[in-house]
Amino acid sequence: MELIDNKFMPKLEKVDINKLYEIFNDNDVKNDFDNLLDIFYNTIDKHGDRIAIIDEDRTITYKELDEYSDRVALYLDKKNSNFRDYVIVKVHRDWKTIAIIMGILKTKRAYVPIQSDAGEERIKSIMDMTGEQEMVESSMEFPKAKKKYPRNQVSGEKCAYVIFTSGSTGKPKGVRLPHVSVAETVQTMDRLFGLNEYDRILGVSELTFDLSVFDLFGTLAAGASLVIVKDNRNLALLEERVSTNNVTFINAVPSVVKMLLEYVENTGADFNGLQSVRNIILSGDVVPHSLVIDILKDIPFVNLYISGGPTEICVWSNFYLYEEGKSKLSYVPYGCSIANKTMYVMKDGKLVDMEEGEIVSGGAGLAIDYIKDTERTNKQFKNNKKLGRLYYTGDRGILTKEGIIQICGRMDNQVKINGFRVELEEIECILNGMDEISQSISCVKKEIEGDDKLVTGIMLNQGKTIEVNEIKSRLRQHVPEYAIPSEFIFLEKLPLSANNKVDRKAFTAMVTKEVV
Repeated sequence: MELIDNKFMPKLEKVDINKLYEIFNDNDVKNDFDNLLDIFYNTIDKHGDRIAIIDEDRTITYKELDEYSDRVALYLDKKNSNFRDYVIVKVHRDWKTIAIIMGILKTKRAYVPIQSDAGEERIKSIMDMTGEQEMVESSMEFPKAKKKYPRNQVSGEKCAYVIFTSGSTGKPKGVRLPHVSVAETVQTMDRLFGLNEYDRILGVSELTFDLSVFDLFGTLAAGASLVIVKDNRNLALLEERVSTNNVTFINAVPSVVKMLLEYVENTGADFNGLQSVRNIILSGDVVPHSLVIDILKDIPFVNLYISGGPTEICVWSNFYLYEEGKSKLSYVPYGCSIANKTMYVMKDGKLVDMEEGEIVSGGAGLAIDYIKDTERTNKQFKNNKKLGRLYYTGDRGILTKEGIIQICGRMDNQVKINGFRVELEEIECILNGMDEISQSISCVKKEIEGDDKLVTGIMLNQGKTIEVNEIKSRLRQHVPEYAIPSEFIFLEKLPLSANNKVDRKAFTAMVTKEVV
């Protein structure tokens, strides 16, 4: 990770810290809609005959998307006792899944995306927390509608979706987002990126990952077309979908764009097929400076945005437009707060600048809470008399002299794997619950710039044995595939600190040297 060093930190004359952050967060704008249904209906009325989704099998207009989502909405209402406040969706990368999501929202319910290959224990945990015991998916048949589904009015405060992320207790935590947070984010960012009905947006993020929220609803708000990639690990397919569909907008984690550029270069092809792309947004993980340089070299006319933000503040809280020749910084910045959202750096409850502290976010975009977890909600979301309701991100950062925030890592043991949040304690908690395992410890190993892998050390109970494949199989019942460690090391003892606590730093150092 490229961070500011002490030599880089300038000394500023003292300014009023409250005034400094007031200027930093002076970004209010007025958006037209406070909910996703009004956004959707507005687009149908304006652009009904335009293409909404370009699937690998067919194209879908906004009218067709509206009609199929009516079928889903009528089905859900008919089975009202089976589907109450939430609808769990086993997501597939196809147009029908998107129509299902819109149908759920039409009924004023919230959608809960879950991986199509999710393990039984993870499904059970999510069902327990939502109180829902049935799921829907695109392989189901929804009866043809004999009538139009009525256009419901929905409050902006109503829950739109619940995204489950990694939890340190061994159970996933569900973040509930209201309509108004999503509506504010997509309208603001569409304006920032200049998106319109002629844009084609690459749908590369998993629908269980909150970057997909912008892919879906940012597309709908602009009346643009979403180009679906069914297998986002197939680089040949990824390149083909971009070039043949004249994709103009890519929103992805850095590793995806890095692999795409490397694929084009390694296959001996030129970069002509990528020249239609006019906006790239890198977020969800640390952005290597070398990747920025490669993008601007290979796609010279692109607008390159660096963005970030936790699920709890709806996709993004900040952005930075990286311009070649103008961005003289020796690192890739986290950026400035986006319109209607606020960012602060705080230490011991006080605002600081030019000093490392915790990044705190507020304004439009905040989640409602963690579903059925009042204790965690009260810990992470707090009301400030002057600054309003705030989310404490757990990210460390610095507000620099340039008026931008530089991110410096985490305050806890949460890590990012290809943009997905993973709590190391969640992996360890599940492993330590297995009869064969006495104790475990995990860390992230950076093999190549931007390519991180989970590595776990395991100490077995005396007389017990277990195969790595069996460990992975059991983990899959609880966590998604991205949270399965790539490497396992069987240890006779775990590294300990001077006070006999498990030493994660020592294990990380050992892994860096020993794992090939």
